[in-house]
Amino acid sequence: MDSKGYEVEGGQGQDLNFTYFAYTGARLRVCERGSLALGLYYQHISNTDLDDINPVSIPWDPC
Repeated sequence: MDSKGYEVEGGQGQDLNFTYFAYTGARLRVCERGSLALGLYYQHISNTDLDDINPVSIPWDPC
């Protein structure tokens, strides 16, 4: 992403962003050297409204 939102048309965000993620899942050992894993991963990136440019990349976000 281009962080020069005011200088470049279509630029997004800013140089400082905050992020967090969560992961949950399970792993099943099927043999001595093999396993199956199933998990769910969520990541959020935000500039916490520190700038007027705050792009929304999730189509169902109500903001």
